[in-house]
Amino acid sequence: DIWKSRRGDVALLDEDELEAAIERGWITAELAAAARAEADRLLEAARGPAWPPPHVTEWTLERCRRALGIDESA
Repeated sequence: DIWKSRRGDVALLDEDELEAAIERGWITAELAAAARAEADRLLEAARGPAWPPPHVTEWTLERCRRALGIDESA
């Protein structure tokens, strides 16, 4: 998970969960390396001015509820 604060600070979360998955043999070293590479790519993107991507802010709570067929009047 990537977290970006309102001030623009960026952090990678849940690294301990990745380490636990490796130690328990739930994922391979190759998959862990790919996950870390993708996390690095996302961290770099998150540090830039175009983060989050536009589609993130386009999905309001109301739009999500409509897409899921949730009746807000209930």
